[in-house]
Amino acid sequence: MLGATLPVGGASSVFASWQHVAPSNDKLTGGDANMNVYSVGYTYDLSKRTNLYAYGSYGTDYAFIDGLKSTAAGVGIRHQF
Repeated sequence: MLGATLPVGGASSVFASWQHVAPSNDKLTGGDANMNVYSVGYTYDLSKRTNLYAYGSYGTDYAFIDGLKSTAAGVGIRHQF
């Protein structure tokens, strides 16, 4: 996994990540399976403990099935107690 967060303005930041999985169990994957997931997102701080976020992700060879692609998106609010 490789990721980074970059502040953009006083209360905003963008983030991105890449995840690569190469399992060592050939019985599970057939010997030559890898999976990659790419994600980008945005956060906005409403206060010191509360923020809004949105993200999108795209996966290739999802669930170690050659050619299977997956997408996901989400929005939410996070509050830290």
